[in-house]
Order: sequence, then C-alpha cells, then structure tokens
Amino acid sequence: MSHRVAITGLGVVSPLGHTVEDNWLRLSKRDSGVSRVEFQGHDAFPHSQCGGITEFEPGSLIGNKKLLKLMNREAQLAFIAAGRAMEHAAIGGSFAPDRMGVFLGTGLTTGELDALVPIVENSVDAEGKFSYRLLGANALAKCNPLLSFKILPNMALSYISIEQKIQGPNMAFNPWPGNTVQAILEAYRSIASGEIDCAITGGCDSKSNYVSFLTLSRAGLLSQTGSAQPFSPQASGMVPGEGAACIVLESFAQAERRNAAVLAELCGGACTTDCTSPGLFSADVGALEVAMNAALAEAQTNAPEVDCLCTSLNAHPVGDETELTAIGHVFGKRLPALTALSEFTGDLVAASPAYALAMSAYAFARNEGLPLLQSGERQGANAVNRTGTRRAALINAFAAGTTKASLVIRDVHEQ
Repeated sequence: MSHRVAITGLGVVSPLGHTVEDNWLRLSKRDSGVSRVEFQGHDAFPHSQCGGITEFEPGSLIGNKKLLKLMNREAQLAFIAAGRAMEHAAIGGSFAPDRMGVFLGTGLTTGELDALVPIVENSVDAEGKFSYRLLGANALAKCNPLLSFKILPNMALSYISIEQKIQGPNMAFNPWPGNTVQAILEAYRSIASGEIDCAITGGCDSKSNYVSFLTLSRAGLLSQTGSAQPFSPQASGMVPGEGAACIVLESFAQAERRNAAVLAELCGGACTTDCTSPGLFSADVGALEVAMNAALAEAQTNAPEVDCLCTSLNAHPVGDETELTAIGHVFGKRLPALTALSEFTGDLVAASPAYALAMSAYAFARNEGLPLLQSGERQGANAVNRTGTRRAALINAFAAGTTKASLVIRDVHEQ
C-alpha cells in the first residue's frame, strides 16, 4: 500500500535568517545574504564572498551542552533546523520513537584549519616531506580527541536522533546536492511504504572556512569574481554559502489523525548519474532531462502542471548552460516560473535542494511565488509567472557531483 506523503514542518537556518519566516521576508524583497567574510588565510583566494550566517550563537540556541561540544558548524545548523521543523509540525509525542527516522544530506565536513594544522606540522620529517610514520607516531597523539566527532558526515543526524529521541532508521548521504535529494527520497519512500510514520529529512553544509574555499578552488568551482548572479555574462563559478533546512514528512493519514496543517505534498523524485562529463558540473543535457522526466513521471505530473521550477543555477558557466538547455527540452516554449535561490544565499551545496524544497513548500502554503530568476532572454516572454496559482513545483539538484536529481511537490490547498 502506498501512502501519500505530507510536508508538515519546516526549519531553516541560512544567510537570510534563522527561521523560515525571516527567509521568506528577505527573499520577497530580493535581499542578498552574500557578503565578504574573513577567516584565517582568506586572502589566498580571489575573493572571500560567501553566504555566511551572521548573528549565530549556538551556545544560546542549543541547550544540550554535551552535544554542542562535539558539533561542527554543519551539525549545529542542522540540529537547530531539525528542532524548529519539529516545533513547526507540532510533533510533540505523536509518534512512537521507533516509528520515526532521520535522513540527512551532509557536505564535505572538513574541520577548521586550526584543528588540522597541528596534525600536518607534526607529520613533516627533517626533509620537509609528509611522513605517514610521523603521522602515526607523533601527530595523532597531538590531535584533539574530539576532532573525529567533528568531521564524520553522519554525526549531524546522530545528534538530531539523540535530542529528538528518534529510534527508527537513520541514513546520511553526502557530499553533494544530488545526494541530499537521495536522502529526501529515502525518507519519502519510507513514509510512502509504511515503514515509518514520520521522518525528519533535509540537508546541511558550511563552506565559510579556509578548507572549504581551498577545496572548491582546487576543484575549479570557486568564482573568480565573487559574483553570485546565476546565468550572468560575468559568471565564472560558484559563490559558496552555508545553511541547513529540515523538513518533517508524514503520511496524510497521520497528519489528519493529529489535525496537523499540511503545507504541501511531496510526490516523488528521481536520480540519475552523469559519469561522462569532465569535472563536477554536468555537460550532459540528456542526464538532466532524464532526472526531470523521471521525477515528473513518479509524481504523476505533466510538465504543463509545473508552475515553479527551483533551478540549481549557481553562476557556474557549464552547469548553468546545461541545466537551462535541459529545462528547455523538457518544458518547450512554455517554461514555468524559474528561480535560483543561490543568487540570494550563495550556493548552499548539500543544503541547497532541501532549502529550495522548504521554501517552495512555504510558498505554496502562502499562495505566493518565489523570486524569479532575472536572466533576460531565458526568462523572457516564454516564462509564465503563475504567482497565485498552485499546482506543482519541481526542485532540481544538478550542481556539483555526479548524482543529478529532481523532486516534485504539489499544492494541497483549495484553488
């Protein structure tokens, strides 16, 4: 038996604010959360523009100080977003602990530079070369014993499970946006199949530090100009960001049983693998078409029913062009209203599809539209800005990584 899956709670922490309401207000004003951030070694890069989260004091927001001591920034963000999603859904004691699960997408957790430097310094031999022998003999003994807790990709969902007393299945997927969609789809299918009654799903990531900038730069992904405008003539790569978005899913029957407000229906999605494109951004239009068409098919939704498409455009020239071409092939001349939230937050990477899903569901609940992509001829007369109509939204996760994925949600409110 297949159960319809309801979205009943949202929790968001991003450069635009610490609540879904704050994020909506700033998105509606087209405010940007991207600014210059400083970290040790920031001047080694072309810029340090980043969608960084400000006025964030985890010590005042996380009551469990024992867990807080073990958390990296990604885990802190996810922990708070999950708690707020649970509060938004008014879960309380509605579900047995073993009938709940956590499914989370996480990024390339790396740790702060000051935690890694002692390991490197004590692993260098007399000739200035890295030595595995010294790593084992000297460096590890000088390593902060808590470091392992802060770099394991599954720790964020562990802390959520502990705090929320969730004893059902939990799974971590990492490190790119498509992998977060895999987490969301695992949660969706666990609810649809009746395996569990309630799930917390979403994604978290933080790229506001030296190691992340270094990783993105070496991979050829970092913008050379600091511009965060998708599909811009000046686009030269992504501007990183940080954030977390968590979504509460449950069956419609369970939501009705406890008289919960349903924000939108998650109808399904699909993943494909692009193993032919050089680099981490896809040049394979066909792979993206397959993902969108398969997602629409699982959701039993026709392309003309899609009123809003949350793209994964992030100002990477190859990725932007490939995705827009694929969208044109799937939707023809009647494009849905296009949006690219990375313009306002920076690329949230592993958190990006969860953030787009949360804000799309919130848009449906408010009967309003997300800010349109300002891409001139591509948006143009072919796009239909259907603000005020509420049928379906498609969320793409086509940015970095070989997994390309799409999700579909539908409105549940009366027209």
